[in-house]
Amino acid sequence: MKEIFKKNRPFIFPYLVLLITGILTLSLFSKADIHIKLNQLNTRFLDIFFYYLTYLGDGIFAVTVIMLMLFIRFRNFFFMGLSALVSLGVVQILKNYVFADELRPHAYFDWVKPYKLHFVDGVDINGFNSFPSGHTMSAFCIFFGLALIIKNKWLKFLFLIIAVLTGYSRVYLSEHFLIDIVAGSFIGVFFTLIIYCFFSHIHNNWIDKSFISLIRKSSAK
Repeated sequence: MKEIFKKNRPFIFPYLVLLITGILTLSLFSKADIHIKLNQLNTRFLDIFFYYLTYLGDGIFAVTVIMLMLFIRFRNFFFMGLSALVSLGVVQILKNYVFADELRPHAYFDWVKPYKLHFVDGVDINGFNSFPSGHTMSAFCIFFGLALIIKNKWLKFLFLIIAVLTGYSRVYLSEHFLIDIVAGSFIGVFFTLIIYCFFSHIHNNWIDKSFISLIRKSSAK
């Protein structure tokens, strides 16, 4: 575990700083006040930017990346696939059973604390199942998974930036509160790290092959 932290400091250390900052912010201010302040920071450019960026947290994007791992290494496919499934299961249990009545910003500022939010045109706004953010979990699960796989430290940091911006897009679009994306990011990072550690102890020649290597081997016969 210590070696994994050392090799992935460009992602893990800044993330922990952001996580602690987010938790401290939530402890000092209400989720409603935080959302109002952040919602006021909008421009036409950011509307378009976050409208499209948020799709990096979609299940379709996650499945696409995971399936591509079949052509790189089976280990990566199983590791990232299992990480996504476990994280998704935890999020769905929390979202639909434990915190099913948690209102999203649209409903909250309509019914609990009336306030006219800035919304982005074309975004389908939901009202319930706010906590935690599934899009944020998915983004952190996928991009942290990629960071664990590659060796380039700058790409690791870039993947963190993309994951953070994807998570923030959920707040910008008023689909979630800050607390939702903080929790979603933690779930994605935590279970991805645990499952990566599990697979790092599996030593098998087959699991380190890929579809391409199997095709080449078959063609050579």
